[in-house]
Amino acid sequence: MLLDTRDIQLMNVFESLTRARVVDCFEAEDSINFLVHDGDLGKAIGKGGITIANARKKLSKRISVFEDSENPSNFITKACHPVKAHPTIDGKSVRIDVPRSQRDSISGKQIRIIKELIKRKLNADDVEFFFV
Repeated sequence: MLLDTRDIQLMNVFESLTRARVVDCFEAEDSINFLVHDGDLGKAIGKGGITIANARKKLSKRISVFEDSENPSNFITKACHPVKAHPTIDGKSVRIDVPRSQRDSISGKQIRIIKELIKRKLNADDVEFFFV
């Protein structure tokens, strides 16, 4: 994972607004995407979504927040929520099986963001979604 000055500034602003500890940050698909420490997702969102709404307003950007995990499979499952993902990790390749019935529950934009997140976190070369 490579952070530039802007990413670090965004991480600092988000941490000060939410009190959630940020692990990673990147911009993709017209949004700022934050990876927060395991257990800090609730802080980042806030009661009724008030904290994240405030952060969106302050940063004037769409924001997505993901929760970290030390367990790679658990990390992928949480990143794909609310769809039921079944990841298979083979070296630097990740295959994510999602029930075909949930295809409409996740957009192409969300898939691209999740793929980038997984590549950054797990240092994966290839991340593929399959609807089975």
